[in-house]
Amino acid sequence: MTNLSAETPSGAPGSAAQREAERLAAPADPSIRRLQPGGRRVAISDIWTSFPIASRIATRDVRIRFKQSAIGPLWLLVQPIGILFGFVLVFNGVTHVDTDGIPYAPFAVVGIAVWSCANLALAAGVRTHVVNWRFVRLVACPRIAFVTAAILSSIPNLLITLALAVVVIVASGLFFPLQVLLLPLPIAWLLLLLWSMTNLLSALNVRRHDVGELVPVILQGGIFVTPVGYAIGNVSPNLKLLLSLNPFTGIIEAFRWCMLGAPVTELALGLALATTVLLTIVGWWVFVRLEPSFADVV
Repeated sequence: MTNLSAETPSGAPGSAAQREAERLAAPADPSIRRLQPGGRRVAISDIWTSFPIASRIATRDVRIRFKQSAIGPLWLLVQPIGILFGFVLVFNGVTHVDTDGIPYAPFAVVGIAVWSCANLALAAGVRTHVVNWRFVRLVACPRIAFVTAAILSSIPNLLITLALAVVVIVASGLFFPLQVLLLPLPIAWLLLLLWSMTNLLSALNVRRHDVGELVPVILQGGIFVTPVGYAIGNVSPNLKLLLSLNPFTGIIEAFRWCMLGAPVTELALGLALATTVLLTIVGWWVFVRLEPSFADVV
């Protein structure tokens, strides 16, 4: 009687499972390095450990921006001064916007300082991984450094525009309130919000470059749905709720409270804080999920 379970005769090819078992049991060749797709590999500690790299990248970006420029960083004043001139002409000269008794020029320039920083950071930050695609593909550096660099490179714009705001406030004969000492808090709040939004948008833009095309369009219209040149205290309740959903509304009001003593809207502040926390969590989660595949699709 024939034994069907007999072993395969010597020299005959074995089954695929048997060959795979023999391959795994064989000693590994030290000259061969096996690469496998990684999973989640971004740690929260990478945010501060990569800060020296981010600062170098930010310095490079600022230098490139003003390379061969006659007046250098003073160009950062051209946009806010132009916006301020237009706001004074339209909102104050034509429509006479109510600014709670504060002269219009200092009221508007504080909002312009916040918005110009946000506009620069988001417009550049959404493309940061695509622009630096050679580093993303070829260099083993933490990709979170590019996001941090995009925010750091926008800080000179914020500081120069805030210096312009100080000049305008003093020239208008106003005095700074005591809470101006708390100004670093809304500055840190603004930078955290921009960092969180850049985390989310830049990661999505690696997969779909439409995001990088859409963000500048939104920013162009966003200045009209953000109380940069007007206050939300005198608008209708429905419009006030809509404007309060914009997280930059609460941040601008926090800046005006610190620098001008202007009243704040509790609803706008609360929604802005909640949105910042939500975007920080969601932005980090999306970035961590998508980062391992950046080099494959960028």
